[in-house]
Amino acid sequence: MKRIMDDRSRQWLTQPGHHLLTQGQDPYPWLLNEIADPPKLLFAKGNLALLRGPAIAMVGSRKASLPGLRQARTFARQLAALDWVVVSGLALGIDAASHWGAVDVGGKTIAVLGCGCDIIYPASNGDLTRKIWETGLVLSEYPPGTPPLPGHFPRRNRIITGLAQGTLIVEARRKSGSLISAQTALDQNRDVFAIPGAVEYGHYAGCHELIRSGAVITESIADVVGELTPLLSPEVSACEASESNLLSLMGDQPESFQLLLKASGYTANELSRQLSQLEIAGLIVNSVEGYHRS
Repeated sequence: MKRIMDDRSRQWLTQPGHHLLTQGQDPYPWLLNEIADPPKLLFAKGNLALLRGPAIAMVGSRKASLPGLRQARTFARQLAALDWVVVSGLALGIDAASHWGAVDVGGKTIAVLGCGCDIIYPASNGDLTRKIWETGLVLSEYPPGTPPLPGHFPRRNRIITGLAQGTLIVEARRKSGSLISAQTALDQNRDVFAIPGAVEYGHYAGCHELIRSGAVITESIADVVGELTPLLSPEVSACEASESNLLSLMGDQPESFQLLLKASGYTANELSRQLSQLEIAGLIVNSVEGYHRS
């Protein structure tokens, strides 16, 4: 405790929006109590309310392909638009793209660091880090001022996966460190999802290996939401399920607002809200003829 609570840490904690979370005390994230080695303390900077939402961890290659980066950003954007919290590690590649996807739609994202919360690492993620400081949440088990040492990053991965109901591997080669994160999630009794991809260059070989081993093959966010929604609290589960049910009423052919109103049984205001959420998430298109799947 003395090593953690030095003068720099105490000074850091006096600033607005800076917090120290202690295991066993609110608002310490309850999901972390279920993992084998939960951190006793967590330094936090940002919006602690994000710890209470349904969350999905998104990880993958640091040297991701352009298609992989686009997929990560798109999936994160769609999940965040449906009010899921996107959790990742603020590394280059898939991590950064996932955070940016949530930021794009004004959504919720949590970054778990392998250094102090006051350290920007890598430097190229400076704009993203400052954005998450302002609108999201940054967590670290390491005190302020702690440098980004190599051994810290594998250890912080248990927190990334531990904060979420499931972990999505977006792009990973056969020996990617993301496969370790996937195994960590499984050890924590969490669902693992993997996006399949082209086989020519081996960018998705790790994802294919995970799918062969039982990970949920993930072609759209419906695969994630459909699998995890039953695990959420009744209130959150009901909200997610209603959006999923509404999506099931639509196909490739446009449906009018009035037809959807009658088929869904929702009020006009509720239907408008859910249609807007699905449209922001990129799951449906509002055309002149009506609403249809994108």
